[in-house]
Amino acid sequence: VNGHEVGEILARGPNVFSGYRNLAEETKKAFTDDEWFRTGDMGYFDSHDELHVLGRISTLIKTESGEKIQTEDVEDAYVEESAIREIGVLAKKGKLVALIVPGGTAHGDEGKDAVRKAVEAASKQLPSHQRISDYAITPDALPRTRLGKIQRHRLEERYDHAKEGGEKAPKAEPMSIDEMSGEDRALLEDSVAQSVWELLAKRYRDKRLTPDTSPQVDLGIDSLEWLNLTLEIAESSGVELTDEAISRIETVRDLLREVTEGGEGQAVDPLESPEQVLDE
Repeated sequence: VNGHEVGEILARGPNVFSGYRNLAEETKKAFTDDEWFRTGDMGYFDSHDELHVLGRISTLIKTESGEKIQTEDVEDAYVEESAIREIGVLAKKGKLVALIVPGGTAHGDEGKDAVRKAVEAASKQLPSHQRISDYAITPDALPRTRLGKIQRHRLEERYDHAKEGGEKAPKAEPMSIDEMSGEDRALLEDSVAQSVWELLAKRYRDKRLTPDTSPQVDLGIDSLEWLNLTLEIAESSGVELTDEAISRIETVRDLLREVTEGGEGQAVDPLESPEQVLDE
C-alpha cells in the first residue's frame, strides 16, 4: 500500500496471552515458531513507523485480476441502500458476488427490481474492482456468529442454494430439520432445544422460521411478546430465561443455545417442586 509492504500483524508482550488452555493444537496455530501471536489482521507501517490496520485476513478476497479486497468495505457500501438489509460478499471463480437479504416492504418482482436498482446505484460509487458481478437474493437472515460477524464459511452454500432456487422465496413456514446445517441439527438433538423449536414452529407456523431468523426483526417479538414466550418456554421445557440471557439472543439459534445451556444448569429444588422429585 503506497509502497509499503503489507502483512499480518503479529503481537508479543506482557499483555498478550500465552495460549489456549488445554488446546495445544490451537495454540500452535495461533503463534509463530518464535512465539509471536498471529492477530489475524492485515496492516503495514508507514514512513513514520505508524501502524495502519487494513482489516481481517479472513475477510480478504483476491480477485482473478490480482486485486486484494476487504469484503467488509464492499458490504458497507452496498448496505447503505435501503433496499438491501443485509449483504454477504464472497468470491466465485475469481469474481465478486453477493448474497443479499432485501430490505424495505416491496416483495416479488417489485422487490427484486428495488434490489437491482440499489446494486446499480451502489456500484457506481465504487471502483470497478470492488463492484459485485452477480448476486442472489434470499429472504433468510445471513448466518452470523454471536458477535454479529458473518459466518463466511457458510456463505457459498447459501449463495448456491439461492441461485439454484432461481431467487424464489421459500414458503412462509418453518424450515424442516433436514434442510438445516449439520451444526444446527446437532443442536436440536438436545431434547430441550427440540421442544423449544417445536414450540416456535407451532407458534409461528405462518412465518419463515430458520435458525438464523431474528426474533425481534423477523418474528416481530417485542418486550411483551418476549414475556409471553419465555413463560411458554418455561412451561414446556422447564428452563427460565433471565433478562441477561434474552439480551444475548439475536437469532433463533442463540435462543436454542441459551435454553440448552439453561437446561444443563438448572436443577430441581425439592422444596419448591416436590412433585417432580417424587415422580423421579
